[in-house]
Amino acid sequence: MSSLAADVIDPDVADTFLTCSVCEEPFKNPVGLPCLHSFCKECLTKHILSTTKAQKNPKAFTCPKCKRHVDSPDPHQPPHSWADLFPPNHFVLSLMEGVKIRSDSQKCDPCSRRNEKVIAIRWCKECGEALCQQCEGFHRSMKYSQHHHLVSMEELKTQPIKNTVSRPPCPDHEGTLLGFFCEDHNQVVCSSCVTIDHRKCKHVTTTAEAAEKQYVDAETLSEKLKLQRDWSRRIAENRRHSARVLEDSTNQIRHQITSIRQQINDLLVQKEVKILEELKTAHAEEKEQYDKVIETCDGLVSTTENAIALIQNSMRHGSDTDVILAIDNVKNESQSCENKLADLTTRLKDLFINFSADSTLQAVVNGTDDLSQRSHTSGSYSS
Repeated sequence: MSSLAADVIDPDVADTFLTCSVCEEPFKNPVGLPCLHSFCKECLTKHILSTTKAQKNPKAFTCPKCKRHVDSPDPHQPPHSWADLFPPNHFVLSLMEGVKIRSDSQKCDPCSRRNEKVIAIRWCKECGEALCQQCEGFHRSMKYSQHHHLVSMEELKTQPIKNTVSRPPCPDHEGTLLGFFCEDHNQVVCSSCVTIDHRKCKHVTTTAEAAEKQYVDAETLSEKLKLQRDWSRRIAENRRHSARVLEDSTNQIRHQITSIRQQINDLLVQKEVKILEELKTAHAEEKEQYDKVIETCDGLVSTTENAIALIQNSMRHGSDTDVILAIDNVKNESQSCENKLADLTTRLKDLFINFSADSTLQAVVNGTDDLSQRSHTSGSYSS
């Protein structure tokens, strides 16, 4: 990890939650996909371009992390602009900023805007800015900010990160923050939304009140996600074991065929080649199916772990708005995971390849054609 990453990552926050899995560096302009994974906008653009360059009319791509199929947010736009159309991950940005301002090297924000690097000594909660000694004096002398609450940077380090995490901005009304929740529409809104679009709604509360009701659901949902994560791992491990068994049986038959070839005349050379090709094809076909299931399960493990981290971090460090948004997104994703896992479980089948060599040459010659007859048997796997 780079020195920048070491400055940004706080021990209280998992480094993987604030690190782009593509470039393995702290997020830069993170954007979120429907599968709940986030990436640097630039990294996602490069991934989209690399995965769609062979497509004639690209309309989708796969998530770099879980390999989920992701539709283009606007298929009429060229792939290089798709990343701009996905929503920015405000929570991750706020969390990174909350961690960063607690570092010993936090610079004064007003001075930084003048290209001056001065160490900050105070933090203004109302403005959300770090101030050096000189800027603190200016801040206290200004009429609009003279009563703002300033705390020392040392004191700030002892406070929870969520105290400095800002609310997400309203996408519809510039300059307003999402601080209300409409139960009628299950939507987080700002004060302007309440007065304009939700004035007739009967159940509108603050996000603080709404989030309080969600904490129980968050715990339950986290436990459910952990079960789904473990379920995914068990299925993947089951497929890995089956793949090893398939590999072993394939190797055994390969050795058996080689041994037979050494004992018989050149007449069997042609048959040997045919058998090995059939075996190779059988192995490749079945192995491909196992790999697909393993890849899907690995993706589900990644999704559930990311969802757990999203819930835990939003509950611990996020605003009440972040909690609501995180839980609402994760609920939908959890149901999708549940359906996929159930479907995968019901379709699990194992392949066993057997080969028997007769004592007579004619039986061997005639019997090798039967190698292509494969059968699937249901295993004893249970979730």
